[in-house]
Amino acid sequence: MPKDYYQILGVPRDASKEQIKDAYRKLALEWHPDRNKSAGAEDRFKQISEAYAVLSDGQKRSQFDQFGSDDFSRRYSQQDIFRGADFSQIFQNMGFGGPLFGDDFENLFGQMMSGGRGRARAHGEDLQMQLEVTLEEAAMGIDREIAIPRRMKCSSCNGTGSKDGKKATCSACKGVGQVKSARQMGYSSFITIMPCRQCGGEGSVIATPCAECKGSGAIKKEDAFKVKIPKGIYDGFALRIRGKGNSRAGHEGDLYIMISIAKHEFFERDIADIHMEAKIPFSIAAIGGEMEVPTLWGDVKLKIPPGTQAGKIFRLHGKGMFDLRVGGIGDEYVKIAIHVPQKLTKKQHELLEEFTREEERGGKGFFGKFFH
Repeated sequence: MPKDYYQILGVPRDASKEQIKDAYRKLALEWHPDRNKSAGAEDRFKQISEAYAVLSDGQKRSQFDQFGSDDFSRRYSQQDIFRGADFSQIFQNMGFGGPLFGDDFENLFGQMMSGGRGRARAHGEDLQMQLEVTLEEAAMGIDREIAIPRRMKCSSCNGTGSKDGKKATCSACKGVGQVKSARQMGYSSFITIMPCRQCGGEGSVIATPCAECKGSGAIKKEDAFKVKIPKGIYDGFALRIRGKGNSRAGHEGDLYIMISIAKHEFFERDIADIHMEAKIPFSIAAIGGEMEVPTLWGDVKLKIPPGTQAGKIFRLHGKGMFDLRVGGIGDEYVKIAIHVPQKLTKKQHELLEEFTREEERGGKGFFGKFFH
């Protein structure tokens, strides 16, 4: 199918390099398969990565513009498209350049360029935990100290489980790691291949187990460390910390921190924008004035013009929060509500009665408006 790389990234044909980079960053953060587990996320990520690889390269982009999608595809193979493309640089200073976009980029693009024959990285067992942060922490980013119980690589045997580092060939599978069983049913023969139970599919067994970990290669401990929570995160954001999962066969798994944002006392978030309601006295609404309203970045003064009505919305430019999905800072919207006191002093009552009589004398009261 013809590919329009500009349409895939959602940029105009005259987009600058920075616009192309920003568009790719936003889409990659949204569709990277380590964070987006929906069906088709990996294919979508590959599409936008291919589009960036072409449009970020001046020569390839010029060829694409000149020859169009069909001719360009005939001239460039997948290896040619991704050759020289640098993806890691654009994710620097965003809080997770290494964990989300390090070796896994190389693995993923290796598979894309070689028809799925990329190298596999030996991996331990992944862990997952929930972490709640405040809206202020999500807006500004924070370093958080966490502690998790996990199976860590045994330091005595370096995760091998062997006291002397030696292993013997498994007698059950003869070093293959698999065992076959055949079953005859009538004229048909069924062969089942299963991982060897004795060696766990390794093909070898430990001759002399490590005394510290009893041959398992890992010891369960509580691991305490500091995590950098990047600014602009949101509910459901998955932060991947490499090497902080369970150790298995000498290889560490990864830790996935699932972020949730605590409900705020008076702010509501809409991606990068912040909404709140501010109650003002009737007198201020009528004659105007100033009031202090809170923002994520501290209190600011808001000018209330005379005659402000309930439901009026004021926009505070740039007082929202940075959001990774849009790559920018939003605004704060303040909706006005009129505070009507339930109890009045005698003086207040008298003044309001005088105000009502003055309105009626000027024909501006309720009855003066409709019955004159």
